[in-house]
Amino acid sequence: MGAVLAVVSQKGGVGKTTTAVNLAAAFARRGMKTLLIDVDPQGSVRYGAGLARGHETAGFADYLNGEKTLREIILPTALPWLRVILAGSVADEADHAVYSQLVRETNVLHDLLTMAEQRCQVVVVDTPPGLGPITRKVLGQTEHVIVPLQCEPLALQTTSQILKGIRAAVAKHDSLRLEGIVLTLYEEDSAICRKIAERVREQLPPELVDEAWERFRAALEPLRAAGRVGAVFFQFPRWFLPSSRSLSYVEQVQERMHGFQIAVEFRKIEWLDARHLDGTLAFLRSRDIPYVAVDTPQGHDSSMPPLHEVTSSKLAVVRFHGRNHETWDLRNAPPNVRFRYDYPDADLQEWVPRIKEMERSAKEVHAIMNNNYSNYSVKNSNRLDELLAAWQK
Repeated sequence: MGAVLAVVSQKGGVGKTTTAVNLAAAFARRGMKTLLIDVDPQGSVRYGAGLARGHETAGFADYLNGEKTLREIILPTALPWLRVILAGSVADEADHAVYSQLVRETNVLHDLLTMAEQRCQVVVVDTPPGLGPITRKVLGQTEHVIVPLQCEPLALQTTSQILKGIRAAVAKHDSLRLEGIVLTLYEEDSAICRKIAERVREQLPPELVDEAWERFRAALEPLRAAGRVGAVFFQFPRWFLPSSRSLSYVEQVQERMHGFQIAVEFRKIEWLDARHLDGTLAFLRSRDIPYVAVDTPQGHDSSMPPLHEVTSSKLAVVRFHGRNHETWDLRNAPPNVRFRYDYPDADLQEWVPRIKEMERSAKEVHAIMNNNYSNYSVKNSNRLDELLAAWQK
C-alpha cells in the first residue's frame, strides 16, 4: 500500500500547485512510483508537470462524468516514475458547481484514491483552495497533509484557520497527520519574511513539532547505532541573532538531540563581535557544545572570521567552505557554484597550526571540506591530511 498526501491551502496563489508538483517530482526522482492527481478545478498542474507537447487534456473531471476511462487520463511525464491525472475539462469551464456536486455525491474520487494507493508508492493530490467539500473528501481518505503558506502578512490570518480545519478533519479521520507547513515565496534577506516565519512556527501544534524532532532522530538512529555519526551539525542562518531567546533554542536543540553529539555553526558575525564573543564561547563551553570553526572568503557582510576556539573537550570541528569571492554572495546559487574553490597549499597551510592547537584541547578534531565541486573536496582533504602529517612545530 502506498501513501496518499494531500496539499491543502486556505487560499489560492500561495504556491500550492507548485508545492504539489515539486513534491511529486522529488519522490519520482528517488525512484518511487508516484501519481500526481489534480482535483482543483483551476487545473494548474497541467502547466508544470513536464507533459509532452500536445498531450491529452482530459482528466479527472472527464473520468468523473464517465466520458473517459481511467487508462485514458493517466499521462506520462518526462520522469519515468511520475504519472499525472489532470483536472480535465472542468479547468476550462466557468461554472464548477456540477463538478463539485459529482465529487460530493459519488464515490468516484474515493475509489480512485483507493486504487492509486494500492498501485503506487506515493499519491500526491492537489486540492482546491480552502476547506470545501472536495478538499474535505480528500482529507477523509488521505493519511498525510502538507500546507503551503506564503510568507506575507495575510498568511498570519489564515494559519489558525487552516490548522483549525485540519484538526476538525483529524477528529473524523484519526489516521490523518499534518506533516508540516511549507513556507513559500520565502526571501531570506526579508525581515518581513523572517518575522512571518517565526510567527507561523509559534502557531504550530506542539505535537507536530515533537513529531518532527522524533522523525529526525529516527532517521539518524541507524547511523548512530552503527557508530557512523561523528556529530549532528546545526548551522544557524544569518537571521539567527545573538539573544537569550536564541541561546534558549540552542539548548532546546541539544535536549531534543539527547544521545547525539551536536555542533553549531553560526552565520551571523555578531555572535563573534566584541560585545558577544565571550558570552557565545562561555555558553557553548557550559553546554559542552563544539563551536564549528569555518574557513570562508573574508571581506563580505556574511563572512565569518577564522576563529578556532575549542568549546568542547570531546570534539572540535573545522568546515572549509572555500574562498570564492565571486560566488559567495550570489543569491540562490547552488552549492556547487557558491562553494566552487580548489584550495591551494598556502590556504590549507594556514590551518595546520590551528588544527594542531585544537588537538591539544579536544579529544577529536574533524576537518570537513564543503567545497562541493568536482573532486575538490576529496583532493583538498587528502592534501590537508598530508600537510598535517608533515607538520613540525
